[in-house]
Parts: sequence; structure tokens; C-alpha cells
Amino acid sequence: MNVRALLITGAVTAGLALAGCTNNPSRKATALTVGKQILQPGGKKDTSETYVQRVSREAATALENTDLPVGTVLLPARDTGAVLVRIETNGPYGTWGTGDRSSITMRDGMITATRGLGDDLMSSDIDGVLSLVAQKSEGTAERVQRFLDGENKIYEVRTRCRISVQGSATRGPTMVREACRGDDVAFENRYAVNTAGQIVESKQWINARNGHAVVKRLR
Repeated sequence: MNVRALLITGAVTAGLALAGCTNNPSRKATALTVGKQILQPGGKKDTSETYVQRVSREAATALENTDLPVGTVLLPARDTGAVLVRIETNGPYGTWGTGDRSSITMRDGMITATRGLGDDLMSSDIDGVLSLVAQKSEGTAERVQRFLDGENKIYEVRTRCRISVQGSATRGPTMVREACRGDDVAFENRYAVNTAGQIVESKQWINARNGHAVVKRLR
């Protein structure tokens, strides 16, 4: 099945859409594996089961129907999520689409842009923080994010981010924490980084409206 059919036709797209999102200002995924490693206590656990199970089921269908890279995204603050399929690459950047044509662009697993989620992240400068995270090294670097406001104007948010390694993993990914603070914003990101320096699962702040996105690459 080609990517167009996967993103548009019924079996996979039923229920894939991120509910209410607009552009306004192993092959089987299970409910236990999607988001389990990154989603921290304090989230909406009593209500998250329904959408987590739905996304898990749809991810299993996607894995069976395409050879393209597949992942999942959960938005705990909005009790919703979707399957991601990589639909485009541009050098080190990969764009991952959902059934309703929302998308997330990532560089080596770190989110650099969104479309269709509302108050979108238009672009990011992440060279410094990505280098530290990928190398599982501690240090400080600047992050620059550009957002689209309600008047369709782009504004810039600069933060200083401290990278720390949450212990050394003997098996599986190493957990890396990024704590960022700017003039009017503070947030924390968490990454699971494999031995090759690739982010395979993460909890990343994308904007004030959507909060954090929990992203997991399945293939």
C-alpha cells in the first residue's frame, strides 16, 4: 500500500485525526509500550487509556500495511494522539504525517516544526542541544523556537537549556533530560537515546497550547 493510500483511506485513517486540531493561532504496538517510558507521573492517567489504546491499535495496522517508517504521537494535555508515518525527508530532517494531514518535522528525533496542531512551531535552531543529547553529554546550549501567533505573525522564543544524563543504561536507551528557561517560559524535555545516538522515544514541549508531545518511533 502506498503512502497516499495509507494516509487517506479508511482502515488506518479511521480515528487517526488529532481531535479538534486546526492550523489556527517487534511490529505490534501495545497500550503498555506507547508512551510508557517517557510519560511521567502527574499526567491524565485516568483518561489516557482510551486514546492510548486507540493509537496502539492503529499503529499495529499501519505497521502491517506499509514498509515506511512508523511512529506515534500522544498529546496528554489534550487527551489525543495519532499514528505518524514518515512522508518526506530533506537531508537530516524527516516530516511525519497523520491521517488528518497534520505533521511533525524532526531532526534525529528532536522536533523542529509542526503543522496543523494550532499555534504551530514554524522552525527551530537546535544544533547545540541536539549535539549534547545525541552524544549523551552534559552541558548548556541555546534553543531558538519560532511560533505562529493568532495574527499569523511569527515570534521567536529563546531559551537556555541544561542537558543532563539520567544515569548510564547498560541495556536499552539512556535517558537524557533537557531543562530550558527563557524570559517568559520554562519547560523540560526528556529523551530516550540509543547506543547510536538516536532519539527513539521522547517527551518534548511544542507550545503553550498543546504542551508536550510524547513521540515514539516504532520502525
